[in-house]
Amino acid sequence: MFTLNKLKNIANSDVSDKALAQTILDNLEIMGLELIYLIGQGYDGTEAMSGKFNGTQKHINDKYPTALYIHCGAHSLNLAISFSCNVTDIRNCMDTMQSICNFFGYPKRQNVLKISIQNELHESKLKKLKKFCPTRWVERHDAVFVFHELQPAVLDALNEISTWKDTEISALANQLSSSIHRLRF
Repeated sequence: MFTLNKLKNIANSDVSDKALAQTILDNLEIMGLELIYLIGQGYDGTEAMSGKFNGTQKHINDKYPTALYIHCGAHSLNLAISFSCNVTDIRNCMDTMQSICNFFGYPKRQNVLKISIQNELHESKLKKLKKFCPTRWVERHDAVFVFHELQPAVLDALNEISTWKDTEISALANQLSSSIHRLRF
């Protein structure tokens, strides 16, 4: 799969829409594809890639008229799922998980979580929570699975930290633990 960043690295000096289109076509030929059979092309919705008048898809379509442009299916799915996160309960759950990931982003707290993972989840290969990517659902999806697997250790670590003498940190740990225990979470 081509991404704009990969194409920029390949094209190096010229990253115009036309140069990107040529880079794509050149690389497809290198892969041994017969471009006369090219019937479709899919990119994200950026103007550089999808522009009707001067986008990469337009330059490819000029050479291969059967190569119709459609918005990338994976990108469309990502956008649809991201918009579904505006549902209040889903948004709140995701925000709570992100807050917990951020909370454990400090070495001392991360160490408590590692010990809890060792104690609670002996067989787990996971050692820490995964950050939630703001733009790619598939990465958020992975982060949710990691969170779900580590949740018993997360709760244990939050309970441990809630006993610390630092009242600000211990109160936040208690608050995050309470959020996980809510029915809507």
